[in-house]
Amino acid sequence: MSYEDRVRSYLFKEFYGIIEIMFSFFKKAPEKSARDKLLSDAHENARAAREAIGAENLDKLKTMMEAAQSEPLVPPPLSPAQEAEKILMHMGKEKVADNLLALIREKSS
Repeated sequence: MSYEDRVRSYLFKEFYGIIEIMFSFFKKAPEKSARDKLLSDAHENARAAREAIGAENLDKLKTMMEAAQSEPLVPPPLSPAQEAEKILMHMGKEKVADNLLALIREKSS
């Protein structure tokens, strides 16, 4: 390849690049997919919410949530009446009746 051919090739590539840039203005931008639109909307909403709430309040919420997660989930202790009710609910009707009759017999004797 001669020097002149290389110059022509270089100039053609440069000229073609300039033409491509000029006509790229008329090309349509690629449309976003539905997923991309949803993600961008979600990011915008989250950003707006962060600005509305404020950094200090977000930090407070974060510490409160971390504290709540670190605490064990233990139900409060039952009162004696609640424990008795729970036991009676698991017993059959006949067994409860037999126990009540036995209590009445003990008190009467």
